[in-house]
Order: sequence, then structure tokens, then C-alpha cells
Amino acid sequence: MTFQQAVATCFRKYVTFEGRAPRSEYWWWVVFLLAGNLATAFLEATIIGIAGNGPPLMSSVFSLVVFLPHLAVMVRRLHDTNRSGFWFFIVFVPLVGWLILLYFLIIEGTRGPNDFGADPIGRNGHTPPPTEPDSGLKSAPSSIPKVGRKSR
Repeated sequence: MTFQQAVATCFRKYVTFEGRAPRSEYWWWVVFLLAGNLATAFLEATIIGIAGNGPPLMSSVFSLVVFLPHLAVMVRRLHDTNRSGFWFFIVFVPLVGWLILLYFLIIEGTRGPNDFGADPIGRNGHTPPPTEPDSGLKSAPSSIPKVGRKSR
């Protein structure tokens, strides 16, 4: 999933807490949040000035706009690892809670369908067979069958 696809999907599924989200969708969304926060902070600093009085208005509005989609994509990401969205509350465990949640968000999702739906990447639960590396060298066809493959 590309950056644009991930951001569009998160806004399209604004408050959709069911289903699954692959790692790429979640982490591209996080990159979008970081870029948005940096951009609004920069704009506020240049337009209002560093010593502006009052709360940072643009940053606050941006944070309010992206709060629900961020929560929704995080829950869908937890679903991809076959965990309930309630695992989010582990962040309230002192010292290690956020590390555990971060681990859940980083690990690969369940291959194939799980309790929360079909695999968003389309994997069927099986590990694909290893592919032979292409060395770029071309050789003459051989009459000796390759080991481990059915000959035709």
C-alpha cells in the first residue's frame, strides 16, 4: 500500500473499527500524522510567531480531525494481529505498556483469515515456495529434471 492509498483509506474508513489494516496502512498513516504535526507547528511558528499567546490553534484542529481515524486504524491493525481493539488500553500499564502496544503494531499480521476478517494483503495462510534467484545468466535447456519439481 502506498502513502496516498493509506491516507485515503484511513479517511475513507474514518470511524470503521471493524476489519483489518496491514502494517503498511498503519505506518504510512503514522508518517502522515508526523508530517501533519510538523507542518502545522511550522505554520504556527511562522504565522503567529514562536511567542504566540494562547493554544496552538492549527495543531489542535489537525489533532481533532485525525484522532478518530488514528484510533480506528490502530484498532484495525490490532485486529490484523488477531487481537481485540481493547489491547490498546495496555498503554496505561506503567513503563512497559506502550512498548507492548508498539510490539503488537510492528509484528506481521495473521496470514490468512482470522477472527476479524480476511487477510487485507490477500495471503492464504501458506508460506509461498522459495523462488530461485535470477542470476541473469542464460543457459541451454537441460534434459535432466530439476529436483523437487514434477517433470512434464
